[in-house]
Amino acid sequence: MKTVNDCVFAGTIITSGVLKVTVTKKADETLVSRIVKLVTESGKRKAKMEKLVDRFCQSYVPVVILLAITTAVWCRPY
Repeated sequence: MKTVNDCVFAGTIITSGVLKVTVTKKADETLVSRIVKLVTESGKRKAKMEKLVDRFCQSYVPVVILLAITTAVWCRPY
């Protein structure tokens, strides 16, 4: 139950009466916008181990595929 001068958040449900609000923060200062910003920033940063795994996969995966194809062709039954 909200009373005069209480803070309300985006998504507040009004079941009866009228609600008049005064905006106190800009859209980019809200909790939701801060969460979105943090998630976006964390997606851009990679841990050192993740970077190492990415570099390793760039050479390891093609080599393994080439070896698999070579083995399949070389050892096929006649």
